Amino acid sequence: MATGAGKMQVAVSATPAEKITPLEGASGASFIAASSIPGGIGGSYEVTLAAIDDSGGATHGFSNTVNDSTAPVKYYASAAIGALSALTAAAMDVVVVKNTGYEGAAGTTKGTVVNTTDILQVAIHDGSNAVSCGFLAAGESMVIPLKAVSVTAHTVQIRSLNASLASFADGANTIQVEYLALT
Repeated sequence: MATGAGKMQVAVSATPAEKITPLEGASGASFIAASSIPGGIGGSYEVTLAAIDDSGGATHGFSNTVNDSTAPVKYYASAAIGALSALTAAAMDVVVVKNTGYEGAAGTTKGTVVNTTDILQVAIHDGSNAVSCGFLAAGESMVIPLKAVSVTAHTVQIRSLNASLASFADGANTIQVEYLALT
């Protein structure tokens, strides 16, 4: 069980890559850093946490209650069809959200039905309006830093969307979402 203060460390690096033609007799494609772009971009930061609350359960996405006596329990949220729904996290300085690629309900049991068709919409709601901040395919994740933001006025919301995104049409099925919310 974690006690006391801690921090969340985040690093991001992006390097555009271009495909090069294989040499004669070689098979497969290779990629190199794009020659028309001057390097990549990256950055890092950390969020100081007042305390690591590992007993939070559904409000934080995990609990110190052990599953099979080997690992902390993960909690999952369910991205609904038809409307944005808020994660149950009550207070958060940083949130990590992942599209698991499965359908499923909220809770501690990971779904078994694959959903690699629908897209997960992630939005921040300020009490009046929701602003989309990302669209995640199966297996993709994102970090949302919420430093110095009123937690009571802002929530992270999720929704299942049709993969075309052109019309913001509803997804065909729910998306089970893995998340980690720390404050």
